[in-house]
Amino acid sequence: MANEMYKPSTEELELLKRWYAPDVTEKVAEDRTNALGMNVAELSQKKAVVEEEVVTEDVQAPSALSAQELEEITQQAQQQGFEQGLEKGIAQGIVQGHEEGYKQGVEQGVEEGREQGLATIQPELEHKLALIDSLLERLQTPLAKQEQEIEQSLLHLAMVLAKKVIHTEVKQHHEPIVQAVSEALVLLKDSSPLTLRLNPQDTEYLKQVWTEDEISQRHITLQLDPSLSDGDCVIESPSSSVSSVLTERIEHVFEDFKSQERPNTQYTDSQVYSNEEQTLADSSHHDQTIEQAQAPEGSPREGGNEHG
Repeated sequence: MANEMYKPSTEELELLKRWYAPDVTEKVAEDRTNALGMNVAELSQKKAVVEEEVVTEDVQAPSALSAQELEEITQQAQQQGFEQGLEKGIAQGIVQGHEEGYKQGVEQGVEEGREQGLATIQPELEHKLALIDSLLERLQTPLAKQEQEIEQSLLHLAMVLAKKVIHTEVKQHHEPIVQAVSEALVLLKDSSPLTLRLNPQDTEYLKQVWTEDEISQRHITLQLDPSLSDGDCVIESPSSSVSSVLTERIEHVFEDFKSQERPNTQYTDSQVYSNEEQTLADSSHHDQTIEQAQAPEGSPREGGNEHG
């Protein structure tokens, strides 16, 4: 089509590369000279020759390489690449080897230093430990003595407080006198007649618990004794007598407590649970004993002091 742009082919473009513009300069007169007196025509010819040589040299295509030259160039490039790779590999190997060697050297040095340090201070450590053991042993002796003294003081304080509490409780509640009388009667169950001496308050309480018929069946004669304290009783028979004094009964309980083997202060969990269960069992047994002692026809446990 007329409007389409013309596109030269590859061959036409190649020909255009080799085309040179024609010389359109005017022909110079042969006898013309320049200001220096030199012939202008000769100078123009020399300039054209030089330019032609330069252009010819510029557009001259390089000659094709032979197979041998290509082989040499390839070998040279391979050799250069090998040398560069070898040099780089050696450098990297040196750096890596230095780092690994440094790391191994540090680890080995630390381990050897630790072993040497332990070997050096081992005797001193043993000496220090021996001194510490000696000091602990010397400290434990007064501590154990002080612990025993504190334990005895606490026990004495507990006994005093218990006596105060028991005497106060007995004055307000007279149930313990029934237990004391029952225990004393067990010791004199084969003896009759019996005389029971009580303070006035305990006498009145016993009459409320036991009827006159029950007292007669036991062959007991009640006798008031203001010299006796609350909770005390004395039972006399023709051949013997039993005195049950509250203070003595309390002392007897505490003596039994103090005579028990001292428990170990280091308990395991199973020992703690076992001790708690034993305490509950002892408490239950104690309650049952009191209930039996308070019963008029029961069989209370033995107690008190017998005088023959």
